[in-house]
Amino acid sequence: MMRKTFNKFVMAAMACACVLTSANAQPANAPQIELVKPSPWRPPFGIDRPGAPSTVRVKVSDAPVDSAFIVEAIDNDVSLVAIPLDQETLRKSPVEVSLPSHVDKAVLIEERSGKRTPVAITAIERDELEVEATAEPLGDARVNPIDLGTLLPPQGCLVLGPRTGAIVRVAASWMGDGEQHYIVRAWYSHATEVAGEGTLTTQRGDRESVKPLRPFNHTDSPAPWETHIALDPPPLNKDRSVLHVTLEDEASVQKWSKDIPVMLVAEHEEMPVFGAFKTKLRYDQPISVLDRETNALSTIPYEEGWDPALEDVVVALPGGGRFVFWRGSSYVPFWMSPMGTGLSYEWAETGPMPGGFVDCVEPLMDKELRYGRVEIIESTVARVHVRWTYQSTDFVYNVWGDAAQEDYYFYRDGYGTRVLTLKSALDSKYELSEFIVIAPQDAYPLEFLPVGTTIRTFDLKGRQGGVAFPKSDVPGPAGSGIAFGQVRSVGTTQPVFPPLVYRAPLHNGDAKTAIYFNPRDTFQSADLTQFSPFFEGDEMATPAYWGSHWPLSRGKTTGGSIDDRIKIAPSHNSLMSWAMKQPAPVSERSGQMIDALGKVRDMRVQQWAWLIGYTDASDDEVLDIARSYALPPAIEAIKGARVDVESYNEATRALCVTVESRDVTFRLVPQGVCVNPVFEMNNAPADLMQVSVGALVLGADSVAWDGKVLWLRAILREPTQVRITFRGTS
Repeated sequence: MMRKTFNKFVMAAMACACVLTSANAQPANAPQIELVKPSPWRPPFGIDRPGAPSTVRVKVSDAPVDSAFIVEAIDNDVSLVAIPLDQETLRKSPVEVSLPSHVDKAVLIEERSGKRTPVAITAIERDELEVEATAEPLGDARVNPIDLGTLLPPQGCLVLGPRTGAIVRVAASWMGDGEQHYIVRAWYSHATEVAGEGTLTTQRGDRESVKPLRPFNHTDSPAPWETHIALDPPPLNKDRSVLHVTLEDEASVQKWSKDIPVMLVAEHEEMPVFGAFKTKLRYDQPISVLDRETNALSTIPYEEGWDPALEDVVVALPGGGRFVFWRGSSYVPFWMSPMGTGLSYEWAETGPMPGGFVDCVEPLMDKELRYGRVEIIESTVARVHVRWTYQSTDFVYNVWGDAAQEDYYFYRDGYGTRVLTLKSALDSKYELSEFIVIAPQDAYPLEFLPVGTTIRTFDLKGRQGGVAFPKSDVPGPAGSGIAFGQVRSVGTTQPVFPPLVYRAPLHNGDAKTAIYFNPRDTFQSADLTQFSPFFEGDEMATPAYWGSHWPLSRGKTTGGSIDDRIKIAPSHNSLMSWAMKQPAPVSERSGQMIDALGKVRDMRVQQWAWLIGYTDASDDEVLDIARSYALPPAIEAIKGARVDVESYNEATRALCVTVESRDVTFRLVPQGVCVNPVFEMNNAPADLMQVSVGALVLGADSVAWDGKVLWLRAILREPTQVRITFRGTS
């Protein structure tokens, strides 16, 4: 933008516009310019907010105009910046335009036949001093809250484990004249001796050219209007504390302060490299309860939310994957990111129920865990198997006899399978899959969900596509004229054919994505349900569906808009759903069966299986394991064992053999590629001596054997001889 001296035209324009806007109320179709008030739901967030640009919404006249300008003014008589609005922008009217933070008024000028006319003006009112502070653990690697025995700490809460310091970041913006100097102090309420201080300098307009939402590195040198304060590890003699942050001027007058909640973790269970374990994850906030009759909000202590005998289950995987079955999510499992958010693949959801129902029919309504249970079936060096059983229930806990079982199998490469077995009425219809991002209290969707190509897809030939948020065909609220212009599908111009591999995000700061793949799926991503954004007035507040009724919260039915419960409870964000579109089941049978209520009736049992994972591996690597899962290798020329009748278990991703000798050999023949093969070996000796693949004897880090299951770290693209040698005899 070009800055120039204020001239008589601009001064007259402002005077004229002031008269226009101070006259009687303008008709709805009159040209308008208005300040968009900042919202906690919209960016920028955190310390990018002080000094961030102001936003004005502009609507030009209904009569055609050649062009239009916004004139930015500073103190009426200092300078101006003119921002031309081109014809394409005008056609989208009303439009939003960003203005530097130090501008105090804006004038809309329309041009026709070379004549420019001022038509509207708005004042840009902001606080004279804007300040924000954040704190996070000090160090290069972010620790997953699960590793400290905690779950979904509120956004902005500082979680510290043993020997962990903190970095406090403070930014300020001064809207007045001259340069301002400040002293920033930070200290813990329970340990005032653990303190630090810094200085910052700010003046009008000094953040004008800074791109908001820039990534942060602990080694970054702060800008003059920021300070970074490193604090030593505090004592862990309490569970909770408060980090006090203050800003004082040169006269030692406190101008601003903030209290940041702190969770202190002195002891926690040591996380295995690979395995599942029972625990009771720490959550410090109470459970929010809404009275359905009176609409009154209350709380109950988190520790009193369930039968004391019930526990949580955590699966730890090499590479940092954490898969969680939490009481607060009604045992609906999800991946947990170090960034504090999670992702679930959904559950078996149905409706309507015989005799009617209240709200939705799904296991997330089982807040008290009357029906849901989770158990660890196996957790060995070779495989983890966790089982979740549940009945879908409505809002008031009605059930009718259908039941579901979900088995999750994981291996040392970090990948696993979701195996859903559903017993239901013959005419039932169920939804099985949805990408749902779980967020902590006070986390706003646009703060952590990437906007743009959110879910990436590719087919088994490697052709790429994707699904973007918000939806491209969703306008703003009626009459707003706002459209977001996001593409729905991206990638190459080549068509992408099912089955598709999906990579869904947990957080815009997390390089890992959740993997989801069903080789029997026949649907394009465009065939599926993409959820629409929610709005706050005319402003987009979410890129997709948002709900405060799950997880943890009780008493609230399924909502259809944003609400203030974001400040008191975790929430969820539904991105995309398969709705009632089901892949072909792995198996199916029907007949007279005993249902979950003990009654005999006609029912069917169906089973589906998906490959799942949470990884930052390349698309090529993910594609290889998807191909390997979809097209398992053949076993040829086997000696010392025989291939079972059920030679490949799609549910467990395993080749099945019965051992007949201490020395087993065969040729493994990939159908393209074989990645990290798994063998279920019946009748095998307990003591494995050696495994060789081709001419290579595999080392201990490439072999896992538990007496039944053998997992190998190997990638094969050609037929390869495999030899497995046991000690002793069968």
